[in-house]
Formats: sequence, C-alpha cells, structure tokens
Amino acid sequence: MNMKLYDNTSFTYENNKLIAEFMELPCVNPFKGKKFKQYYKVCETPAPFLKPDDITGEIYETYSEINLQYHTSWDWLMPVVEKVFVLSEDEEAWRMDIESGLTTLNIDETYRAVVEFIKQYNK
Repeated sequence: MNMKLYDNTSFTYENNKLIAEFMELPCVNPFKGKKFKQYYKVCETPAPFLKPDDITGEIYETYSEINLQYHTSWDWLMPVVEKVFVLSEDEEAWRMDIESGLTTLNIDETYRAVVEFIKQYNK
C-alpha cells in the first residue's frame, strides 16, 4: 500500500512544524502579526556567498514553516529518525513502525511513524 498519508497541506505543515520543534531548530517570527515563522537549519553544502553565524560559526539556511521538507526529503527526515531511535531505545514498537517504513523505502510511512512518536513523546 503506497498511498500518500499526509496529502492534507495544512496537516503536513503542522506536522513539519512539530518535527522542527522536536529537532530544536532555531526559530523566529520576522513578520510581526503574521502567521508563518522562519526556521533555521544548518546548511550542509553552503553556497560560497553565505557567511557563517557570528556566534556559532555555522551557516544556516532559512525556511518558512510552509517550506520545511520532512515529508518529502530523506535528507531532512533521517536526522529525525536518528534522534527518535536514540530517545526510543526501550520502546520496540516505535522503532518497528519506523523500521518498517525504512526497509520498504516508504517515506510516507516513515514520516507518519516519526510524527506519531513525537506526539506521544511530547505528552
């Protein structure tokens, strides 16, 4: 079964925001009174014209919450999976749900399992 589990756009945005907060991405709301926040993610392969942060020395890319890519990119989702595996050492069921998505290379299933873990973890 390879159906899209998170086709509802606003639902996906909320889940991506949940993941960004779980991953502790720095966040600002640059537009006072506006709906969307900006998240900062360390840039793995920065363009030469980008300058490092004065405090951390890292180079960041900026993403509005509608542009977070956890639901479509393995590059984004895998660090989340790694963090979930560290936090869920004793919870075999969560690991099995995520591993099922990973072994079938199904990003939708993996994403869903990660989101469900985070929701339970945050309770």
